Amino acid sequence: MPSDRAPMFSMRRAACVAAAALACTAGVAVAQDAMAAPQPEPLIQPWAPSWSDPMIADIAQMLSGSWVSSQPVGELNAEGGTHAVDVMINIAPAPVDGMSDTLFVEAARADSLSEPFRYSIVQLFRHADGVRMRTYELRMREKERGVFTGAWAFPELFPALTADDLIATIDIDLRSNGGGYAGSTPHAYPTGVGGAVEMTSEVSISPDMVSFADRGLDASGNVVWGPEAGEADAYQRTEAPVTVMALEGGMVVLEYQNPGEMIVQDGDRMHVHYSGWLEDGTQFDSSYNRGRPFIFAYPPGTQAIQGWGMGMDETSIGTRRRLVIPGPLAYGERGNPRANIPANATLYFDINVMHLDRQEPTPAPAPQPNAEPAPE
Repeated sequence: MPSDRAPMFSMRRAACVAAAALACTAGVAVAQDAMAAPQPEPLIQPWAPSWSDPMIADIAQMLSGSWVSSQPVGELNAEGGTHAVDVMINIAPAPVDGMSDTLFVEAARADSLSEPFRYSIVQLFRHADGVRMRTYELRMREKERGVFTGAWAFPELFPALTADDLIATIDIDLRSNGGGYAGSTPHAYPTGVGGAVEMTSEVSISPDMVSFADRGLDASGNVVWGPEAGEADAYQRTEAPVTVMALEGGMVVLEYQNPGEMIVQDGDRMHVHYSGWLEDGTQFDSSYNRGRPFIFAYPPGTQAIQGWGMGMDETSIGTRRRLVIPGPLAYGERGNPRANIPANATLYFDINVMHLDRQEPTPAPAPQPNAEPAPE
């Protein structure tokens, strides 16, 4: 994406923050009930993790960042077979109440970054003469996408999570191997995936490369999925795959793609598909469920909440974004009872700009030639 887009976005966004609050049209949860203009809060305060041990800090810092598979990775399908896909993994420190030294991990196909297929938490802690890395799945599986997608990119707004929300899955014992760390599971773990009855895992971590070797084994100890012995799925460090924009009022925009061939301008009619979630993962609205996009004139004015209008700035056909809109830029203290949105609720939206209708300016009438003077 061109680097000069951010200042343009900031100029439009500043104008939006100063504008009056927006109201809603019946039948669309992002746009209901007029309200007073909210007062923007300060920009989001930065959050920095603290690590309990120098070795833990070193491993965490090596793991943090964005990683792309060095070559296509075999992905299990519903029939138990595999097909090769490029995969991206994003890892970042994240706070979990009641736990220390934790990171959030999100994995997605490289061609579907806004629709991750896995979320997990990693905890590091001292064990014997090394560090044990324990992975956890989230209990709220049906609600993960609503609030945790992209959460690695803005830990300051990481959704509330406690130790009780997690299920421990596997341990890997790590030890220093010179310029990085490597280790494996202390024993095989039970599984039922892809015809395997147990699984093992190996990990290698360096500043620019991370590799994983998850293997499913049958009852005879034969590998039924995963890389062969001595092989692993390698990931190399890469640039973050999304642009993160922190706006006035504590709003965050994650931009996954923006072709930029037709940037929205005043007067365009926007066709936007979207889904919206509350902080607890409840989906309160989705244009996909209605089978038709939300169509409105840009800027949306009284057709949408203020944060929604801010999130449309500088979009184009094909733009995909995630909007995290704090309560004052959404429905404020009144909430939206018709959509079951409580007071001061932070809202999460995935948006996909499907189409823009642009009215071509009507050409000015051609000037008429001066009339000849009437004969005397």
